[in-house]
Order: sequence, then C-alpha cells, then structure tokens
Amino acid sequence: GINAEYMGATRWAQVSTTGKGPVHSAWKNHLSAFVAQDVDKILKDYTDQSVITVFNQADGKEKVFNGLSGVKKCFAGLFKSLFDTSDLAAPVQDVREGGSVFLIWSAGKSGYKRATDTFIFDADGKILRQNVVVHYEAPEPVAKFLDRGPLGAIGAPASTAWLAGNVATASAATFALALGFMAWRFRRVATAEAAVPHETLLE
Repeated sequence: GINAEYMGATRWAQVSTTGKGPVHSAWKNHLSAFVAQDVDKILKDYTDQSVITVFNQADGKEKVFNGLSGVKKCFAGLFKSLFDTSDLAAPVQDVREGGSVFLIWSAGKSGYKRATDTFIFDADGKILRQNVVVHYEAPEPVAKFLDRGPLGAIGAPASTAWLAGNVATASAATFALALGFMAWRFRRVATAEAAVPHETLLE
C-alpha cells in the first residue's frame, strides 16, 4: 500500500477538517482506503448504481465500470499498477458538501504522469459518477528495476525507500525476513514483461 506518511507531506493536500456532512465523511473514507490500497473499504463509497469512466489521454482509450463489481475491478487493477508510489502526489482535493469532489493526482514512476478525478455524490454520500482522465504510459519493465540501487534485486525505488525508513528500528531477523520477501516479490513481478499496466483497465 501507499505509505501513510504521504498524508502529512506537502505533496498531499489535506482534507478540510472544518467540513462536515456525508460528502466529507465519504471522502475521508475514500482517501484512507486509497492510501491503504484497500478495495473492500473503498467499495463502501459506491453502490450498484455507480459508474466509473476512465479515459487515457496517452492512447485515447476509454473504459466504463458499472456497479460494485465494476468498481472492484477498476480499483483492483489500479492498485496493482501502482507498483511504485514513491512520487505519488495529490496536490488538489476540492471537497464540496453540495455533492462533488475534484481531485488532481500523479504517480509518475508507476506511469501516471497526471490524472484528474471528478466525483459526483448522492444525498447519502455515495459516489454515483466518477470521471477519470489520466495520462498513463506503461513504465519500464519491472525487470529493469532489479539491478538498480545498492540492494540489488530489491533496488526498486519504493523498496529501498521502505527499507531505509525501517532498517533503523528493525531487528536483524525482521530485516532478513523483509529482505527475502521483497526480493522474492520483485523477482516474481520481473517474470512479466512489464509492470502491470493501466491497459488492464482500458482494454
């Protein structure tokens, strides 16, 4: 998932603490679910009447996801494609209790150069429509990341950042386990030709 420390970073806009009502409550749940990459939690913001439309400016492809099953497919694919969130940013979160949210975000290292989301909520704070415009281009194959950095097979940026932040407090045994797991994980990903692309949502 996405490191929760981003919530306090300057590249993350903060949800207004003064706003109250169903839209603000729903948005706080949505954001925390996105940060945790928790599909089940994010589904609580939608209904069977929800529609998500995703358009990729890079290749002109559009995909529509209908109902809870569509929403689940959309976010499962999105979270898989966000394999490196070290540069994830969401500088604009405009939350309106009248029934809308406008979001600008990016995750360039995962291929999302820029993205905007417009959310329309019903009276109960459920998302009826979500229109997403991204500029997504498939990043380098994950295999190319494996030789980067001093940690070799786990030299991908997100992994080294995680290790750097946690090695100081981790025991030798815990560190060894984490090292082995992450090496195994990235080697598995490397068997694919490339990182899971956004085409999983757009084809």
